[in-house]
Amino acid sequence: MTICGICGRDALEDELCRYHHEASNNLKVAYEGWNEATGINWEEYLDRISQIEETGRWVIDVIEYIMTQDDPLTKM
Repeated sequence: MTICGICGRDALEDELCRYHHEASNNLKVAYEGWNEATGINWEEYLDRISQIEETGRWVIDVIEYIMTQDDPLTKM
């Protein structure tokens, strides 16, 4: 079994644990709405979401993880 690339818990098929996997999915779904409404790009979206005080720890973890990847502009 693989471990989560963020926290080391047991991972699902996308190399994230169930908590970070759900946070990643939520980011992607919300991005579609933001992009449709504002035309915002993925990197700007991640930056804005990370600045919102109410953004949860799991989502912040995922954003930080995405930004450390070779191509953060590619959605997970």
